[in-house]
Amino acid sequence: MFRTALIALLLPASAAASDITMIVSRTAESVEVFVGLPADDAPAWLGGGLDGLLDEDGLVNYDNLRLTGTASAGDEMFSEIEFTVAGQPVALEAMSVMVHPADAELYFGSPIEAEMAMSVCTAPDEVSGATLSQLRAYAGFNAYPVDRFAEIGIAVGGSETRTIDLMVFEGHVLTQRDQIKVGPDAAIQLAGVEPANRSFALPIALMLVAGGLAAALGLSHHRGRRASLT
Repeated sequence: MFRTALIALLLPASAAASDITMIVSRTAESVEVFVGLPADDAPAWLGGGLDGLLDEDGLVNYDNLRLTGTASAGDEMFSEIEFTVAGQPVALEAMSVMVHPADAELYFGSPIEAEMAMSVCTAPDEVSGATLSQLRAYAGFNAYPVDRFAEIGIAVGGSETRTIDLMVFEGHVLTQRDQIKVGPDAAIQLAGVEPANRSFALPIALMLVAGGLAAALGLSHHRGRRASLT
């Protein structure tokens, strides 16, 4: 069984949903981190903001985003994050960051939904010309190659603490969901996970081999008998 431990200040399970969601996904040889939050709250909580999305008037220019992409803005937003795997610092590379109208929050409850939210802007006319205070940001980051089974640490670089909804996925299966406080004195520590018990694989494999061999022998015997009758 997968076992994931969370070292942080837990809040009651009945607490209302927070404004910030973080998804940690361990897949193959990588770890992916997705964040959804009010766009103007990034500096205070993460330590880095989304000024890279703004034009000289402080507004989001969607036409510019189409031309330049948003990965560099994502790197800036996560530039103060301390991300560790097995206790060693590992660089997180931004995949994308996208902003959407804050009053039209997108689905953000799984890695697939997060990838959709951070990749496609469904309302460019509403986004273009908006300030960050009117928008919600969805961003994704990737560390590769890393040992996805190792302990993971995430320490934000901002000066303020926020309540977040944290979801952890192991191979796209949700294994942890908690509402926690994360800030200068409350980093996220996810314990290493044990690979699924493979002890059953050998008996099953032997059974399959034995079954296949028996079937082959049976077929050969049956074919032999048919041959003898002709």
